[in-house]
Amino acid sequence: MLDAGQISKGIDPGVLNGLFALGGVILGSIGAILRDIILRKLPVQIERVRIHDKDRIEAYKELIVFIRDIQNSSFPLAEDKEADFKEIMKDRYEDKILRNMPYYHKDIIEELEKMESNYLCLTNRDLISEVDCSHFIEEELYQTANKISKEIKAAIKSWK
Repeated sequence: MLDAGQISKGIDPGVLNGLFALGGVILGSIGAILRDIILRKLPVQIERVRIHDKDRIEAYKELIVFIRDIQNSSFPLAEDKEADFKEIMKDRYEDKILRNMPYYHKDIIEELEKMESNYLCLTNRDLISEVDCSHFIEEELYQTANKISKEIKAAIKSWK
């Protein structure tokens, strides 16, 4: 049993050294475990970013081709703009552009939605009979395509 003289002296220095050594081991172990957890997740996050960037680049490549075709078929002196617009929208919009919408900038999406609504107007006159889509084809389509083209260039310049 401890007497009053031992209690007043405090904790034995050997015990203190042992406690500090144990504390160092525990902190070192926690640090190593945290480092392993972080390093294990880091490659997954980097790969996720790499896949997203690759998909975004492919989405913009498809959009560039789509918009270039729209521009070529809708420039002011082009003939049969409506038929060309319908064909391009039918062949490429749903298959390639619509599925990549999450990758596009919001301004591009707004313009694409304008094109889509006019395409629906042209192809299903029962749904929207009061809207004049020919004005869009003749007057606005080329400007819309040019606006999207400028937005694409701005989006690409902002990539790092």
